[in-house]
Amino acid sequence: MSIKNIKDKIVKDAKKQASGIKKKAKQEMEKLLNYARKELAVEKKERIKKIKAEVEEERRRILARANLEIKEMVLTEKRRGIDEAFRKAKEEILKLSDSEYIEFLEKLILQAVEGDEEIVLNRKDKERISKDLVESMNEKLKSKRRAGNIKISNEVRDIAGGFILKGDNVEINYSLSVIFQKIQEDEESEIAKILFEI
Repeated sequence: MSIKNIKDKIVKDAKKQASGIKKKAKQEMEKLLNYARKELAVEKKERIKKIKAEVEEERRRILARANLEIKEMVLTEKRRGIDEAFRKAKEEILKLSDSEYIEFLEKLILQAVEGDEEIVLNRKDKERISKDLVESMNEKLKSKRRAGNIKISNEVRDIAGGFILKGDNVEINYSLSVIFQKIQEDEESEIAKILFEI
């Protein structure tokens, strides 16, 4: 065999071997690409699943926050409604005619006193209460076996209706503002049921 034939045989074998290596490399590369595609597909599915879960969780949080804000708004509006109802009720009492208001005030005083206290009023109410009314209240107190010595104080207070009861070292506030505040505190849930019953 000549050198040329040996050289051709080496080249031919090398080409054949190179072709085999190329083919095998191409097969390996295809396997790797398929594996990578599958891994990417799995990873993509997992990422999509994770993103969907995060989106759903965020949606739930947003809805929960929105529901809470709505409930707070509803409660605020209910609170305003209750406050408005009490404000109007107080206004209605203050708008009573003199005779109706004095009758209301007399009942309030007779319920509150023991019989020897001083009644402090605002300027307008002090002018509306006569000495005859005070004497009449004292007679009613005596008939109920109470002292019957109430007096209207010379002092006036800046209150919107009602009175301040002064006894021995004690003052009890029966102004309309305080009375309505107490009623609202005590009866608010019942009033809310009435106002907002659906």
